[in-house]
Formats: sequence, C-alpha cells, structure tokens
Amino acid sequence: MTARDYILCTLEAELALERELGVRVLELEHPELLKGERAGAPKPAPATLATPATKPVAPKVEPALAAPKPVAQKPASVPELLFLHAGELSPEARVIVGKIAAALGVEMALATELPLPEARRYVVLGAEALERFFPGVRASLGSYLPQQRNAYLTHSPELFVRYGTGNALVTAKKQQMWNGIKGLMKTS
Repeated sequence: MTARDYILCTLEAELALERELGVRVLELEHPELLKGERAGAPKPAPATLATPATKPVAPKVEPALAAPKPVAQKPASVPELLFLHAGELSPEARVIVGKIAAALGVEMALATELPLPEARRYVVLGAEALERFFPGVRASLGSYLPQQRNAYLTHSPELFVRYGTGNALVTAKKQQMWNGIKGLMKTS
C-alpha cells in the first residue's frame, strides 16, 4: 500500500462516517442566485447546514506505559489487553477507554509510541494507530488484523468525543466496538 492509497482510503472512510452521522456542509459559489439577489451585491458567507462540534486535541505524545517499579526478582507481567493509539487521548476519550478496560476486568494499558510493547491482545484505535504500529498492514475497521489475529482494529474514541453521545449512529458504532473487543477477549 502506497502512502497515496493510505491517505485516500483514510479520507474515504472519514467522509463515509461523516455522511453516516449526518454531517452536511453545502457551500455555494453564487448563493445570490438562490435568493434572487442582484449581481454586485455583497455575497454572504457559504451556507452551512450542520457541522460537527469539534474540540481541539493537543498534538502531544504521552509515554506509552508507566515504568514498572522494581520488585524483588519478579518479572514484569505482560498486559492482558493493550490499547494502541496514534497520540495522546483527550480526557474524554481516556474515560471511554478506561470504562472499556474496567468492564472487561483488565488494567488500562495504552501505548502511543513504538516499539510495540508485548501484550496478549491489542486493540488498535483508528487507522493512524494501525499505520504507526503495523505499517503496511491493510484492514477494515471492525476486523482483526490479517497476520496478527490477537489485534482488533476499531474506531478511535476521539471520534466518539468529536460527534457526541446523543447520536444513534455513534451509539451503534460504540456497540460494534464493544462487541469486537469482547470477541477479541475470547481469543487465546
């Protein structure tokens, strides 16, 4: 997969999701024609039907996992489930991931930087995380990675934060994410 293909696939997936969520922006070159205004009159700003509420996300990168405290000759344990994300999670997205981990009865472990830490299972949060941790691997959202059957690719929780929780499609996507992660936990 070339970089161009990756960018186009990611853009296509993002636009499809926005279309499913009902985000519509209509920009008109000549809005005065719709209102019957004369040529030469000041042009109004482009008409916007609906836009998603966006919150700025700081582009900082956090340390992947806290350094384990030295214990008397005890080997570091491998996390049962490791969430992989392309950057630092916002506080709201961190709450979503924390709730998932708590519901599964595992400790929340998050990696945002290479090298890929060892874990029994991985949840890849978004296409950017897929490209960062598994470069060149193609997979669709809501599926297991082809060569890494213990890794599940799903939406980034930042997407749910961006579009809010009152949307029925977001609720459906969250349910799909939850079902996929529960299925991942059943794999050995």
